[in-house]
Amino acid sequence: MKKKTDWVKIKSEYVTNDGVTLKDLAERYGVSFSYLQRKSAKDGWTASRVKYRSLVEGKIEEELATDAASERAAQIKVGKTLLAVGLSAIFGDNPRFKPKNFKEAVSTVKMGAGIVSKNLPKNDENLKTDEIQKTLRDLRKAMQEELPNDSK
Repeated sequence: MKKKTDWVKIKSEYVTNDGVTLKDLAERYGVSFSYLQRKSAKDGWTASRVKYRSLVEGKIEEELATDAASERAAQIKVGKTLLAVGLSAIFGDNPRFKPKNFKEAVSTVKMGAGIVSKNLPKNDENLKTDEIQKTLRDLRKAMQEELPNDSK
């Protein structure tokens, strides 16, 4: 008695495995290559394979985008923390961070602002480099009057 061919299994293997050919499957499952060619053409196996590959690639791209968004969000959080720490140090309300001088505090603010702006979407107007530079100039001017000469 001849063993029944599991066409669902054969089709599934063809559709989900780019490395397998119809010839490979014909040999593996003991079916006629020419019959397998006709059956796969009639049942649209190649179209199914293309659709499957497209779905897989879409899922991969979606996961990569999610990972990238999470990484950018984490970087923005770090940048905002550096901004807060630097500004807090400049204005003297953060006892854990004591910059050696104003330049070190401003450097921390710049670092935080750079990290945030680098990771924000390009069309985000929340943080512009020109605004950061203006804020830093204003801070420097205001703080020069308040800081002792040795900390400038």
